[in-house]
Amino acid sequence: MKLRAVLLVFVLGVTSVGLQAETPEEVRALLESPVANDQAWGAWWAAQGKMRQLEPQLRKNLEAHLNTISFQDDIVLDTTLDAFIQFGDDALPIDLLQAIYSRRHAQGLILLSEPSRPPVAVDRFMRTIVETNSASKAGQQGFEWFTAADLLLSHHATGLVASVLRDLRITADVLICESETNCATNNRPYGIGGSIPSGGPFPGYPPWPRYGVVNPAPDATVFIQGPTSFTTMAYRRHVEPDPAATFSSVSESFRRPPTTTDRMTYVAAAAPQLRIPSLEGETLKFIWRNNTDAYDAALTTFKQDIVQRYSVMIRQLRAAGLLTAEEATAEEVPFLDVRIVDKRKR
Repeated sequence: MKLRAVLLVFVLGVTSVGLQAETPEEVRALLESPVANDQAWGAWWAAQGKMRQLEPQLRKNLEAHLNTISFQDDIVLDTTLDAFIQFGDDALPIDLLQAIYSRRHAQGLILLSEPSRPPVAVDRFMRTIVETNSASKAGQQGFEWFTAADLLLSHHATGLVASVLRDLRITADVLICESETNCATNNRPYGIGGSIPSGGPFPGYPPWPRYGVVNPAPDATVFIQGPTSFTTMAYRRHVEPDPAATFSSVSESFRRPPTTTDRMTYVAAAAPQLRIPSLEGETLKFIWRNNTDAYDAALTTFKQDIVQRYSVMIRQLRAAGLLTAEEATAEEVPFLDVRIVDKRKR
């Protein structure tokens, strides 16, 4: 079988020479080649032609390159995952998808979110992601948390509320002031901007498709709806055309882990019949008048009110069947972090 060399010209004016394969037989020959760049070209053309009949060969290459870390393995891995995403594939088993997620979070989440995929095994894994990333300090893991929570919510999954409430921290502020005029609260930043670095492929390899999870944008594709536009997740597909001449990036916005308000948004969406408190942004402003007893009483009442509203919510969620008895007991006492800010002049 004779494959034709083809000159690919990209928007940026960069060219790459590769193999053109138009028929499934030609593409299969590339996928079954022991040479990495042939396999990458085979995956590229399989994606372009939506050749789902080649899934067995694509899966074999995916498994072969998943646990190795050379640049050749990365290119074959990403072009192969791109083919499965372009197919809208739901045939990959959950254990393989978990392994994919460990290497490529964005592609793993996109494949796991296929609507026709049986939800039971997916939900178990999504609960793990929610509970693992809930208190993470790494910005990008915030997107993973929201995507997993969105999937659980869309499936009406058992255990969603318990997972969302795991490691919940309620933060409240107490401002001690001399007067109302100097008793303003300070806004706290929520997220930061940035990008995730990626590299172009090497000569002889096809364009390199890269994926990143982002908020909805004109150049992004929504793949899972959240309870609000802010919690809806999309992905951005970026094809690296430059054969190693530059080092570019897939533009993404980083997001911090979920706030208490974010968590309560998911609880409220899972229990629309209940009134779910936000439990965040609680502030006690106390005007100091040399009255220690009054301050102590106000602080005690302030904390008791927050705990009481939380406890009522847990009982209501248990009565509604959204928490088991064991889950309700585990979440019975909230972690309350009261920050004292003394704004008096010394």
